[in-house]
Amino acid sequence: MEKQRTFSRIDLTEGPILKTLVRLAVPVTVSMVLFTVYLLVDLYFVGRLGPDAVAALSISSNAFFIHLGFSTVLGTGGMVLIAQAFGRKDYTHAANVFKQSILMALVVGVFEAVTGLLIAPSYIKFFGGTGKSLLVGNPVLSNLFNFIFVYDFALCYRELPPGNGKYQNPDDHHDPGQYS
Repeated sequence: MEKQRTFSRIDLTEGPILKTLVRLAVPVTVSMVLFTVYLLVDLYFVGRLGPDAVAALSISSNAFFIHLGFSTVLGTGGMVLIAQAFGRKDYTHAANVFKQSILMALVVGVFEAVTGLLIAPSYIKFFGGTGKSLLVGNPVLSNLFNFIFVYDFALCYRELPPGNGKYQNPDDHHDPGQYS
């Protein structure tokens, strides 16, 4: 029989501010460092394909970071609203925010995908892509935009549940019915 894990809540209003900030900032910093390492490894292997492939990857990465900003705003904003609803013990509102956030993530993701697919060649040209980098970059950027709505949904679905005040281990699976 699997042992049930218990998680303690962190009260951000008590204790030294510096300790609380460090406790919150360290995981975010480690995450960003790992993401940067991922990009460097990606660039290392793409660099073996030549300068046009590097240019295509660099231009596509800019589009991904723009998208990442939208996704983070949706997920974090929804999580904050859920946390506020839980704080008021308004669980119906928390469930509605969860559902609306997921729907909004899908709508924004589909909008980004369609817009991105329509403007991909112009976007690459705007950032200096010409010749072979344009030919290589268009499929790379198109593949990114083909799956961007899935990424929006996954990120939002992963960020929303901690708004209920319980720490969730990233390896644990969230119960889709926990807000309904």
